[in-house]
Amino acid sequence: SGKSHLARIGMEKAHALVIRSDATRKRIASAFPDEPPYRDAMHARTYAAMFEAAEKALRAGFSVILDATFLHPKSREDLRALTERLRVPAELIWLDVPVETLRARIAKRTETGQDISDADLRVLEMQLAKHAPPSPDEPGVRFWTDSGRWPEDV
Repeated sequence: SGKSHLARIGMEKAHALVIRSDATRKRIASAFPDEPPYRDAMHARTYAAMFEAAEKALRAGFSVILDATFLHPKSREDLRALTERLRVPAELIWLDVPVETLRARIAKRTETGQDISDADLRVLEMQLAKHAPPSPDEPGVRFWTDSGRWPEDV
């Protein structure tokens, strides 16, 4: 979708620590080798570990970017609860990307093999079937519509 690219831009501009769900999932998966990486239990473990790492970094004074899909309302609610508890500002950027563009980006990433993510077209279809995008009035969410140009170009 462009999440990791956007996270890199934010990291450079804000000197923030980026916590990637892909890297976190792979680390956790090594402890649960028989568990499918994109099922609900692994999703819950991944987000819990990301939030724990984010809390430690925020308490240490770092800015943090969580590079993850946040496809489910609970993960967004948990993020809001964490940032409210720590009294730190937060903004979730929801990338609205055409499905054809998502498929093309995944195909290109899979072809090059130069990214830690192992989400393929099968995972994309599963995510599209289960995701619950935020409503326009969901607190702390900014929507960005993919126009074929990256945010630094807009």
